[in-house]
Amino acid sequence: MPWLYQLQQRSGQGVIFSSLLVAAIPTFLIFVFCQNIIMRGIVVPVEK
Repeated sequence: MPWLYQLQQRSGQGVIFSSLLVAAIPTFLIFVFCQNIIMRGIVVPVEK
């Protein structure tokens, strides 16, 4: 993330948006593959 901040100071908008997209992809993939586990952790404690 510090590198993205430095990049923002020197580059155009297109480069910034594409770098933020590349940085967000791993988090999105983890959520997609672990969605059932995450939702079960949110719902089960409420039902008890």
